Amino acid sequence: MSEHPDTASTWDTQKVWFVGAGPGDKELITLKGYRLLQQAQVVIYAGSLINTELLEYCSAEAECHDSAGLNLEQIITLMVEGVRAGKLVVRLQTGDLSLYGSIREQGEVLGEHGIGFVSVPGVSAFLGAAAQLGVEYTVPEVAQSLIITRIEGARRCHHWSNWKLSPLTKLQWRFSCRYKKWTALPSA
Repeated sequence: MSEHPDTASTWDTQKVWFVGAGPGDKELITLKGYRLLQQAQVVIYAGSLINTELLEYCSAEAECHDSAGLNLEQIITLMVEGVRAGKLVVRLQTGDLSLYGSIREQGEVLGEHGIGFVSVPGVSAFLGAAAQLGVEYTVPEVAQSLIITRIEGARRCHHWSNWKLSPLTKLQWRFSCRYKKWTALPSA
């Protein structure tokens, strides 16, 4: 197999390819993610979360499905049908898959259908935020730890102010690639 596949037939079409879309700037997707989008025959993405300009990398023949209004069962159905039809299926997710990517639950359900998946990492939004804002999270002699957490209200979790770690960079960020706007919230 070529190191840089250039056709859908050289990628494993018996699996779903989860691709991290990066922090919003369409040029910050990884090269592997870019190549997968170029060759994908089915792309499932959350239009409310990712920069839809990334879909410009897809071929005109690709079936692109906005999953923003779909539930997990409907998303899985699209993936399973694509794989069973022998198509290259890409699940395009925000940032990097290892942070709030929900690939675990999707992967488990795919496994129940006998379908595996491959994770292609992306640039996490918190890293993109640092670059955009021109900041460094871990400054020597100031802070060597970083806690990454969702803003309050996103999901039920512990409030970051209850964590008694010191020294610590407390970072809360909001990012909307759809509106291409960064907002850094001040530490308390």
